[in-house]
Amino acid sequence: MPPLFHMDNYEECLQDPDGLYCITEIALVSDEPSPLLTMIQDYSAHWPAHYNRTLLRHGICVTKTCKQFYDNSEGDLGSTLEACANESLYNNYKLKAKVSNAFDCSKREKSKPLDIVHVEDPAHTPERDSDNADIPDDLIISTGVPSDAFFRETPAVVENKMVGNEIADCRRNWWRHLLYINNYYYDSECMVHSWYLAADMQLYITALVVFLACRTPRVRKVTLSVLFVVATVVPALHTYHQKLDGVLVVYPEFLVKIFMDNPTFDFIYKRGHTNLIGYVVGMSMGYMVYAWQKAGGDPKNLRKYRFIYWTLFPMGCLCCYTGRLYYTHAPPPNMFIDIMFAAFMKPVFSIVIGTVIVGVVIQFENLYWSAVAWRGWTIPSRLSFSAYLLHIGFARNNVAAITTVSRTSLWMMLLCALRVTIVSFISAIVFWLMVETPLNNVVKEFFSGQKAIKEDKTEPSVDKHEHIEDKIAKDTSEILEKIENNNVFMRKRLVRSS
Repeated sequence: MPPLFHMDNYEECLQDPDGLYCITEIALVSDEPSPLLTMIQDYSAHWPAHYNRTLLRHGICVTKTCKQFYDNSEGDLGSTLEACANESLYNNYKLKAKVSNAFDCSKREKSKPLDIVHVEDPAHTPERDSDNADIPDDLIISTGVPSDAFFRETPAVVENKMVGNEIADCRRNWWRHLLYINNYYYDSECMVHSWYLAADMQLYITALVVFLACRTPRVRKVTLSVLFVVATVVPALHTYHQKLDGVLVVYPEFLVKIFMDNPTFDFIYKRGHTNLIGYVVGMSMGYMVYAWQKAGGDPKNLRKYRFIYWTLFPMGCLCCYTGRLYYTHAPPPNMFIDIMFAAFMKPVFSIVIGTVIVGVVIQFENLYWSAVAWRGWTIPSRLSFSAYLLHIGFARNNVAAITTVSRTSLWMMLLCALRVTIVSFISAIVFWLMVETPLNNVVKEFFSGQKAIKEDKTEPSVDKHEHIEDKIAKDTSEILEKIENNNVFMRKRLVRSS
């Protein structure tokens, strides 16, 4: 079969001043019956476990590999790439190519647009104090040499493909993220992972409305029961009407496209209303724990159930493992299985995890509680939000920095994940110190100031003279009381002496 991935030497290609390097997608076609193409199509049809090998991703040095088809002009570059690919494929496999228009090319020293240009004439700053300036440190900080050295390892052509699309989409669709509605759009690569923040905000507001509106236990039970049924049925309806998978199947093509063009991800996985079940289960268990504690419940009475409680974590792992049904080489599950998975997988998993959290809260056993309450989680928990926001950028750069095709393995993927994790948390420290914590303090100060102003306004205004008069009257009454007590004591002594 033709190689699915191929990359000419990028550095060697751009050593030529006129070098042109392109990344393109090549669709395999044939003008005549081809057993090889039929076999490739049958192999690619099992998409949960196989790449689409009818769509090749190649990096081509046009000025060397396609030299006989390229005349260094501004002609149709797509036709040049297609003719070049056709020659290689037909000579080796008797197949032809159709090049997609979505190819990206770069030349040596390709210019990049600047957002801001700041120029300052030193002649206008004669009073600058440089007696104690550490010039080398200033150069490193002001020029960003370390970060430039890290990010410029990325080839420009791959950077445009992996990072450029995200930058362009963020400049165009930033307002969606500001309003926390980006998880209901699926035409943008801007911070795809931030769907979680949008869904969480939407569900938080929903839970807050339910909490404030339902003031009695009876209304809470009815409302949460109705929401539980709705949250169970809605994903099943989406799955049935839109012919979706019962779970999110992370197939190879899905990863290549960076979480794009997956209907299950777009219509079920990342939307707020399809993730409502977790909040409903969480609120229900929160009310149950509150009622139990208010009734004087004793955790010691629950210790006899700890062996059943310890089975919850394996049960949660088993819930995840059932998704393996979608990754076998057998035919995909039928629609009934998809609907059952979509309807009941999240409720069961939410109840399992919610019960584990309840056990940790009431502390009726020490196994799970000691693992969750470990002091070592303090720092990672504070950095987790910043690390979550930053990690996708490092993952993209990690992939884009690769200029050659190499074999991978489980250990290589683990090392790559570990590297992204470490870099993300190190960067999160700076982000937490310089952005997250100061902003949190500003917000807290603002709301605490508003609360203090409100309390001052609600206090009754009392005249200053009234305070003084009250204090004088109080002191006078205390003095008179002491005199009266002394008089009583003296009378008793006189009576005894007489």
